Amino acid sequence: MNKKTDKIARIKSKLNKGENLGYIFVLPTVIFLLIIMIFPLGYAGYISFFEVLTHMDKEFVGFTNYLAALTSAEFWNSVYVTILYTVSSVIIHMVIGFYLASMLTTKVKGSSIFRFLLLIPWMVSQVVTGVIWRWILNAQYGVGNDILVKIGVIKNYLPWLAETTLAKFSIIVAYTWQCLPFVMIMLYAGMQTIPKQQYEAAKIDGASRFQRMIYITIPNLKHVILVTSLMDFIWAFRCFDLPQIMTNGGPYRSTELLSIYIYKNTFEYFKFGYASAVSILMLLMVLTFSIFYTNKMLSGDLNE
Repeated sequence: MNKKTDKIARIKSKLNKGENLGYIFVLPTVIFLLIIMIFPLGYAGYISFFEVLTHMDKEFVGFTNYLAALTSAEFWNSVYVTILYTVSSVIIHMVIGFYLASMLTTKVKGSSIFRFLLLIPWMVSQVVTGVIWRWILNAQYGVGNDILVKIGVIKNYLPWLAETTLAKFSIIVAYTWQCLPFVMIMLYAGMQTIPKQQYEAAKIDGASRFQRMIYITIPNLKHVILVTSLMDFIWAFRCFDLPQIMTNGGPYRSTELLSIYIYKNTFEYFKFGYASAVSILMLLMVLTFSIFYTNKMLSGDLNE
């Protein structure tokens, strides 16, 4: 009893002195994360080893669901579409976002209003964005076709969401419109931290604008680019709302991302175990790329 009493007294004294007080404040957040993240993830991993039968009865099938996914042509088609969608979106975001951020750093009259207007798409939910672009790209009465015909880009109205190649292009354009402001504002914030003395010294040495961008701007933004591109990659890889609203994975599965593939197997085909296995595989893909990409970028800093 004396040992227990001494232990309790020591804990109380530490709390009174403020030691370990931070753990108490963090504890509610940890519990919250365990409830909404760790438990669902663990349960999805558990269900992936079962085939869910009628009345939610389960039959253990081991790695059958994983093998079924890895040998499924539909699964690999979704992987291909997801990678194409993600890589294209991230590259476009980074290139255009960098250009717009560079424009905003120059103090031009009205730049604050321009910056606010560019942020508006980021404020709109993906569901609303999907509905807006579905109407814009409607093959019969969409304003997109009307504008392109009037300015002479196309001669006839195009079925943007009903043709496989055009549908891929359409969801990438819509996603770029919405998520580009995030990349732009992150790069713009990073540019504000670059010392102006570096640019002034480069100008004195006769460096061109392109050389200043290559040797000053990009090296100083390396960690901002790492974080921004990684976050953009993860968001694009798991994107669901916008392509689901615009195309529902069609036509002919040409825009069926992994998230849509999982949704259909869960709520349309009721293959809960199989869908859980695909979800775990999707998580492993994102984790593998994130670890590899981060290590690759940071290893460059260590070598320098």
